[in-house]
Amino acid sequence: DLLHIFFEMADGSYLAFFDVPGKPFEFKEQDPSDLHIALEVDAATLKAKYDEATAAGRPVFGPAQLEYLKSIYFRDPNGYIVELTTPTEGYEDGMDPEKNDARAILDRWQADMHPG
Repeated sequence: DLLHIFFEMADGSYLAFFDVPGKPFEFKEQDPSDLHIALEVDAATLKAKYDEATAAGRPVFGPAQLEYLKSIYFRDPNGYIVELTTPTEGYEDGMDPEKNDARAILDRWQADMHPG
């Protein structure tokens, strides 16, 4: 027996979770950047979720300003990092492949990290 839950996102995509009762699960804490999901929200929602978490005494990191994004981070019940992020000034240019040089940056990364 298992429970398969789907959550529809605003853009029509889905986030899916499984619950398998009785199946052993051991969370291995790793670097926060290794196991996390980032979800875009508007600025009002970001503030509301931050306020909600702090009022409930839940640990929350941030808000952190990252180039053209503002984010908060917290752990889900399984220990994974959930990032809520909202665009700030410069977002459109920062996400535009014609302006952000993403292809060249990725090519350099691949060459440096995975030579041969």
